[in-house]
Amino acid sequence: MISLYYFLSDINNKYINGIKADIRLYLQTSEVSSSFINTLANIRILIIKKTVNNQKIKILSKHK
Repeated sequence: MISLYYFLSDINNKYINGIKADIRLYLQTSEVSSSFINTLANIRILIIKKTVNNQKIKILSKHK
């Protein structure tokens, strides 16, 4: 039962992090101030900048 709980929470965490990354990427392209974005990341509403930059690199490598 405990392992099932951790499995389900891990799946949920994966999708939540994807949404957080999409929101941060959108805010960055909308020219929102970086201090505001970093504040949201510090209170764990968004993910950190490094993760989003890694995503950008992956997107750019697919669409040269």
